[in-house]
Formats: sequence, structure tokens, C-alpha cells
Amino acid sequence: MIQAALKSDNGNLQYHALSVLKEWSPSFSEQPTIHEIIKNIATLTKDKEDRQLAKHLLNNHVDNRTT
Repeated sequence: MIQAALKSDNGNLQYHALSVLKEWSPSFSEQPTIHEIIKNIATLTKDKEDRQLAKHLLNNHVDNRTT
């Protein structure tokens, strides 16, 4: 369901899915498929809040790999 919301063209669904991922264990957003979708949102979406939240998740992913 989260993956479908992230892939959606609906900005509200994307934002809520990203918000959920922010609260969940990083292991979910680190799954390759989900991680790739988050990278696409961080670079391609026009919505500033969605981009910022996606970038936050990506930064946490990098932080978790270095610790």
C-alpha cells in the first residue's frame, strides 16, 4: 500500500506515505524498490514538501549505512 501511494501521481498520497516511512523503521525505506521510488520523488516531484521529506529519508538511509 505504501509503495502504491509513493508511485501515485496524487501528491497527498505521496506525502502521507513519506510521512509514514519517516516514522517507521528505516529498514522499510531501505528496500531497493522503495528506496528507488523515494529517490525519484526527491528529484522529480514538483512539490517542495515531498522533495524535502524524500531527501530527509534518503539522508537517513546514508546515515544508517555509515553507522
